[in-house]
Amino acid sequence: MNTLLRVRTEDLGGLSPKDAVVFFADMLRAEAASLGIPLSGIHAPLSINAPDGGVDVTVHAPAGVNGRGLIVPNLACYQIKTGDNVRFSPSGWKRMLCDKKQGRLSPSVESCIRKGGMLVVVLFGVDKPSPKSDPADSLREYLRERHSYDHAKVAVWQQSDLLGFLDPHTALKRRLRRMDEAPFLDHASWSGLPEMQSSPFVGGMRQDAFVERVRARLREAGASLVDVRITGTPGSGKTRIAREITDTDDLRPRTMYFDRPAPDVYATLDRMVRERSHAVVVVDECEDREWERLRDRAGGAAG
Repeated sequence: MNTLLRVRTEDLGGLSPKDAVVFFADMLRAEAASLGIPLSGIHAPLSINAPDGGVDVTVHAPAGVNGRGLIVPNLACYQIKTGDNVRFSPSGWKRMLCDKKQGRLSPSVESCIRKGGMLVVVLFGVDKPSPKSDPADSLREYLRERHSYDHAKVAVWQQSDLLGFLDPHTALKRRLRRMDEAPFLDHASWSGLPEMQSSPFVGGMRQDAFVERVRARLREAGASLVDVRITGTPGSGKTRIAREITDTDDLRPRTMYFDRPAPDVYATLDRMVRERSHAVVVVDECEDREWERLRDRAGGAAG
């Protein structure tokens, strides 16, 4: 069985606090893009070292959103924790949610609850059942008994939950597996290549209009297949235009760049077809015959 895209709990547990927040925010952006939700509703300031160590990411989604559970209707506030030193007990919740000096709920957590939002504690380093009760029940009891919030909306997500949410997002799974080497690169590494750094994209009116048209096609497609081929003479900037097209908050986390149509491209597309996952797959140096083969192979995959 091909395990290249099988994310393990240790992949999640190995992230630093900042990397976990960045990665989770990209999970939300990729999910929002697949659901057609505006990214303006996602706020991730990355202030993980601020005195208020409460909410890391907030999302304001439409009331009728119907996804896989990663994004919930209306307001959701996500507090992200790494490491395995977690206790589902009053002292554990206090350490996670309260101001260290005064022992009160951190302002961002309290604001979320008062506004009727869903407070989600996301645990990147833990995947274990509570010995006495469901962690969410334990959290609700803590908020009720210690802070007088009788009807707080809460969820506690552990590693197994995160693995489920990652299933449709092929580019993010490869990124988490640190499969960031030729022929595959994620968007950040692709952008960091010397040839991308030495010759940044400088478009005119026609090129800028083309970039926006293709972005619109990719966004309108959602999780459906769409294929775009960029042609031109060698050195005309086709790769730079492709990078520019995908250099947005919603497309960047979903993008996989292959520097040639290597066997790994076909293996990835086959896996995407089987798992009904989706990504923006950019394949460089693709001649006519290879282009036709890729289109045929990706017929059941989302692009």
